[in-house]
Amino acid sequence: MYRAGCMPRAVRLRRHPPIRGRFLGTLTIDLAQPGFYYSLGYTLAILAFGLRRIRRRNTPYVRLQTYSLMAFQFIPLFLLPYIVLPFMGHNGWFDSGVMKTVADNLFPVVNYDHGREYWRAFGFVLAWPLFIWNVFTSQTAVVVAGDSFAQTFVIIPLIIYRWGKGAYCGWVCSCARVGGNDGRYASGKDAAWTILEPPEYDRPGDFGLRRCLIAAFRFVSWMAPNSGLGRHERATVFWNAQSVVGAGR
Repeated sequence: MYRAGCMPRAVRLRRHPPIRGRFLGTLTIDLAQPGFYYSLGYTLAILAFGLRRIRRRNTPYVRLQTYSLMAFQFIPLFLLPYIVLPFMGHNGWFDSGVMKTVADNLFPVVNYDHGREYWRAFGFVLAWPLFIWNVFTSQTAVVVAGDSFAQTFVIIPLIIYRWGKGAYCGWVCSCARVGGNDGRYASGKDAAWTILEPPEYDRPGDFGLRRCLIAAFRFVSWMAPNSGLGRHERATVFWNAQSVVGAGR
């Protein structure tokens, strides 16, 4: 598809470099990223399924819950990483002072796309291991990794303790409540259906331990990159990450 020019990175959008400080310049850079289209498609799907859910069950509770899920998907999971943060960066918000220190710790400088890894903003809402790439990185990222683990082991458990287990999945994460609601009730419930489920679902403790071990190896590779374990971890981190994604989604 890349060779045929069907993927965005193979499409030449403009003859001259975009003016990054302008909105259209920022958007032009986004239009050359396949991830922008995937996120846009997912966001539009959530908005469409959300409106459909409201039409089918138009109660005050369902409306408020669905609007919350749609807002989380549209604002922090789409506008913030693709529009707001890049636009701020191109207009000098992160060039000096406190904002530069914050940006350097959260969005490292790179030589591609917008010049910083603004995609890490996904981790502000999607805690590890829902969004693993703030932990599985090639360079030390203590702040973003710390934020991921703080959400997973402190913030979300406190939210669940106070408001119940549906507080996060029911009001923040939109995948099942909005998009997969019909499929969840329509799926099979008999024993034969479980054959199609990954075996990790039958051993949640083992699956959780494996994720923790992979994260621990990642930290070892940061602290001792030239050690045998560090070199081995760098060589296998992407395979492990794909394993976690495949089993956890």
